[in-house]
Amino acid sequence: MKLSALTALTGATFLVISMASQAQSKPAEKPVFPSGVPVIQVPFADDNLSFQHLNSIHLNLSFNGGPASRFQVDTGSVGIMVGADEIPGFDGKGEPGEITYSSSGVHLTGVWTTVDVGFPDAHMPDGSPVVAHMKVLAVTHKECLGIGVNEAKCSPGPAHPHMLGIGFGRGKDDEYTTALRNAFLMLNAMQKGSMRRGYTITPHGVQLGLNAESITGDWKWQKLAPRKVEVPDSYNGPHDWTTAAGTINVENKQLSMGTVLIDTGLTNMMISSPGAPETGSIPDGVPIKVSLLGGQLGYEFSVGSKHDPETPNKVNWRAPHAETFVNTGLRALAHFDYCYDADAGFLGLKYRP
Repeated sequence: MKLSALTALTGATFLVISMASQAQSKPAEKPVFPSGVPVIQVPFADDNLSFQHLNSIHLNLSFNGGPASRFQVDTGSVGIMVGADEIPGFDGKGEPGEITYSSSGVHLTGVWTTVDVGFPDAHMPDGSPVVAHMKVLAVTHKECLGIGVNEAKCSPGPAHPHMLGIGFGRGKDDEYTTALRNAFLMLNAMQKGSMRRGYTITPHGVQLGLNAESITGDWKWQKLAPRKVEVPDSYNGPHDWTTAAGTINVENKQLSMGTVLIDTGLTNMMISSPGAPETGSIPDGVPIKVSLLGGQLGYEFSVGSKHDPETPNKVNWRAPHAETFVNTGLRALAHFDYCYDADAGFLGLKYRP
């Protein structure tokens, strides 16, 4: 992290403390986790994955008992995107569906079909398979829309995406069923009520489910607001929540408070804010400070730095939202463990030196 020479050795701790002191003095809300309920540890598909040199993170998935394959873990979207011809027993039927990845302009279309999503590298406490019976998008067509800061990465070709979207606050505001497409919240045990809906991402892998024994240490929590959508009384699936509060300081200019998305689906950072540029990239050397969880935590870097693991590949301006919006990209996780509690609506981060 980029600080003066006098604080370089303890810079990360200094920044966390200084930002935490700006938070409101009243005690922050935090979730209360049940004791004794199951949690599942799922290793990354890549051996010896280094969080100091992150470009992507993957898990192995299988469908309807078929072979395992690698899927990119993406907190910036919701839903599993997989080629229709990769699903054993797929009959071509289902509700039409589509998704556009705004950073790359990749547009996928297909049908939502119900399958058994397996996590072949893990097992339940009783040794049984870890399975989520749920809908995935069986993709039949892919096109490049020519939009987004990463549009050059979109290449035409066969529709064989391997995306595991596990975010929250994404998609259309009027769709209460969005969270039903999040495999991390749809394990069969969660649907039966025997596991807490939520997950963590750490250098050790992904933990599915939450309990008091596994979530320990100095976590900072932010209570999330529920998505403003009508939910039927009969609905018993996972609920969705809005993106966490935060902001950013660019070249010593503090932008207004808005929202910050930690997006594991890309290595860029994207910033939009009323009055800020709508296009273009921020040049190397510009100092940036990111404020997370409403100011409780943060980190900083200089654009283009080759020494700080949290530095994104590049930093781009985007067309403004009504308020400040920051997409940090994946590399924010170089120094933070990540926890999403879908049942109570909390986002948690734990600083990791």
